[in-house]
Amino acid sequence: MMLENMRLKNDYRVVLPITLAIAVIVVLLFFLSPVRADDGYGYGNALSISPAEVTFGEEVTVSVTLVNTAEVEETYEVVLKIDGEVEATKEISIGAGSSQTVTFTTSRDVAGTYTVSAGEQSGSFVVGEGAPWVLNWWIIGGVIAAVVAAATVIWLSLIRKVE
Repeated sequence: MMLENMRLKNDYRVVLPITLAIAVIVVLLFFLSPVRADDGYGYGNALSISPAEVTFGEEVTVSVTLVNTAEVEETYEVVLKIDGEVEATKEISIGAGSSQTVTFTTSRDVAGTYTVSAGEQSGSFVVGEGAPWVLNWWIIGGVIAAVVAAATVIWLSLIRKVE
């Protein structure tokens, strides 16, 4: 029994330093390894849709910011999708370390909510049937004034004929 305890103690004395050495090597390799090249671009933080609610046929403007993280000027194709289908594409060139906003304009003739995406960014806009008919009190007042004026003229002309 005493021999087994000594063997176990000796194992920990060897295993612990080896484990620490391996951990240090892994950490050093991770931090000292060359940086992997990425694809050089990314979409910015926001996709902007304006206005968010429209009526039939009214235009919606979709803007997305593209960032070039590469060290050289790059050309990119920006794809705008509405409800998962390609609506439009634009090809742009962006200088090294720069960003550029790309703007698309679209409209819809059917009421509903439409999902817009460009790269990893997405948002939505709503097409409604339009604002309900609103009474224009100036027109109503003008019509009433015209009817009163016409009635007054007719009444005055009838009174003169009677006399």
